Amino acid sequence: MLPFTLAALIFAGAVLLYRRQKQSEEHPPEQISDDRIKQGWRELGFFCELDEQKRVWTLTGSRRGLLYFPDLLLGFVNDPQNATDGSRKHYGPYGSLEVVTWSNAGLDGHGIRGSLASLLLDVRADGFDPASTDREHLGAATARKDVPRRNP
Repeated sequence: MLPFTLAALIFAGAVLLYRRQKQSEEHPPEQISDDRIKQGWRELGFFCELDEQKRVWTLTGSRRGLLYFPDLLLGFVNDPQNATDGSRKHYGPYGSLEVVTWSNAGLDGHGIRGSLASLLLDVRADGFDPASTDREHLGAATARKDVPRRNP
């Protein structure tokens, strides 16, 4: 009887851990530290935001950081788990950039579903810190250093 009770307790514990993990994935914590936000942008390599009025996504980063963007999309496309419509992945510290497999190509306030026609790439100098562009959430926590642009 004791082995059965022990097995039942282990099973119940595993179910509770699984549910807690699943719940935390569906409802991430609301507060993220400034350091974690900065690190998230740096890991992504660029800052991304949607101008809802102009309906334009802007990706801001160094040349090297923005060169990661096509790799990000190719990685999503080449992953067999994303072959069905509705497959999605979120990028960035807030998960604001979403790539979705969908039958109709588009770019909207939720993310990218195909064509990149409404995408603006804001290329900055190498060494650009993408966290410095997140003025809305980080405020004065990061100093923005504008790099003069050269005209071709």
